[in-house]
Amino acid sequence: MKFLLYCIALVAFILTSCENQNHQKTYDEYFTNKGFNGQVYISMKGKIVYQKTFGKADIEKKQETTTNDSYLIGSITKQFTSFGILILEDRGLLSTNDSIGKYFLKLPKHWSDLKIHELLTHSSGIPDFDDLPGLPFLHRILQMI
Repeated sequence: MKFLLYCIALVAFILTSCENQNHQKTYDEYFTNKGFNGQVYISMKGKIVYQKTFGKADIEKKQETTTNDSYLIGSITKQFTSFGILILEDRGLLSTNDSIGKYFLKLPKHWSDLKIHELLTHSSGIPDFDDLPGLPFLHRILQMI
C-alpha cells in the first residue's frame, strides 16, 4: 500500500510540475533524493520533455539503469488501465463488449474474439502471466500487439 501511495504521489508531483517545462533540475533532485531506481519519461502534448534513468538496475552487481531496462510491475497498473477503458467507453470511443481483435490485429484467432470486458474481469481464459512458460513466449505476445 505504501508503494502505491508513493506512485500516486509521484504522478501528482509530475502532473503539477509539468506546467513549466524548465523543471529538469527539480526532477533530477526529486528522483535522486528519493532514491528512485528506474526510468522517468514525462511528455506534454505528445513531446517528451524529460527523460532520464536513475539508480541501479541491479544493486548487487552495481549495474546502472539504462533506457533498455524492463521492469516487472505486477498488478500496479490494472486499476488505471480499467479506469481509462471505462472513460473511453463513456465517451463512446469503444465498448467493453467489443472484441479485442478489433484493436489488436495480429492476435491469435482464438484470442481475437475475446471481449474487452473478459479481460477486465479476468474471465478471458488467457493464461496468467505467472503461468506462462517463459519470457520468450511473453516477448512474442508483446510483438503481436
